[in-house]
Amino acid sequence: IPADVKVIKHVRYKYAVKGHEEHGVKIAPIQGQVIPKSVASNGLLAHIAQSKYAYHLPLYRQQEIWKDLEVDLSRASMSRWMVQLGEMAQPVIDDILEQIKLQPYVQVDETTVRVLDNPSKSGKGYMWVYHNKSVGCIFQYREDRSGLNALEVLEDYQGFVQSDDFSGYSRVCTPGSNRISVGCWAHARRKFIDVTKALSKKDSKGHVHEFIELIKKLYAIEAKARSDGRTPEQLYEIRQIKSVPILERIKAKLDDVVLRTPPKGLLGKAIHYTLDNWQELNNYTKAGYLPIDNNDIENKIRPFAVGRKNWLFSGSEKGAQSSANLFTLVENAKMFNLKIFDYLKYVFDHIATAKTDKDYEALTPKYAQQYVAKIDKNKYKK
Repeated sequence: IPADVKVIKHVRYKYAVKGHEEHGVKIAPIQGQVIPKSVASNGLLAHIAQSKYAYHLPLYRQQEIWKDLEVDLSRASMSRWMVQLGEMAQPVIDDILEQIKLQPYVQVDETTVRVLDNPSKSGKGYMWVYHNKSVGCIFQYREDRSGLNALEVLEDYQGFVQSDDFSGYSRVCTPGSNRISVGCWAHARRKFIDVTKALSKKDSKGHVHEFIELIKKLYAIEAKARSDGRTPEQLYEIRQIKSVPILERIKAKLDDVVLRTPPKGLLGKAIHYTLDNWQELNNYTKAGYLPIDNNDIENKIRPFAVGRKNWLFSGSEKGAQSSANLFTLVENAKMFNLKIFDYLKYVFDHIATAKTDKDYEALTPKYAQQYVAKIDKNKYKK
């Protein structure tokens, strides 16, 4: 059964004193329409946004789908609507960011995005992502990869900042900033895995395999704690007892092997990467709520990267930021297990009448989840 498309007619009465129309005519307003005087209902807009930012369907493909349903929706109109919605959602995005900054740690990462009118000759811009698994994540477009972008967002933040070893983040966690840099063991492990890929299958023993086995033990401790439902306080104690001694063994072995390993080889690069970031890689043991790696935020970027392969670019910087805002709404709906269409429609139904900070806060997934249907994951378990 094909999708059912309905035209909703709004009958708006005009009121005036008969014979005295010169004193003014009043017309009844349309209630709840997020884009006034548009042919697009809030449900249609939620469907288009979900199709692009959750299912990665470019607008030109959606246009063809609508043609099959005998509905004439131009790509230009849909693009204009998405930009308008993204701009209107900005206060909601700002509130999610404030919720993130109230947490004791925040993860930061960035990925490229092509923008046609980007000032750089390459047209390369960047999507910066800020994340805390308790409250949400936000995407923010910036035209370059300067660490000043992260500093601008986190300048008033105090706590742990987890990231990869990109040098730009050194501007964020400076002495006296009350921000502590936390490294990512997944990145360190990846360097050693790259070494094993270059070895023959017969080379199953050696320094690189010892490093990987020790890192594997660190992850085994984390997995066991999660499966046992340990609290952050309990995990902190477990790390002091079990993880710290393993870290000491890794450090001792690094110091022993580094002097006998060519620095420009794959193993040498892996060792130097780990030693250069050693303090940051150890900082996750300072609190039980800190993740051992940055994988959570990388999992948030992965859907964006999939979509990027389909829609290829944004036409303007304004469009890129609007896309970032709508992508933020979609990814936060996923984090809180909300039905994406229902959440987007809920936001579009109420954002036009939102006036205060409290109104916008109520539209963030953390607070909207009491009004929006959730996905029953148990229903789909095999």
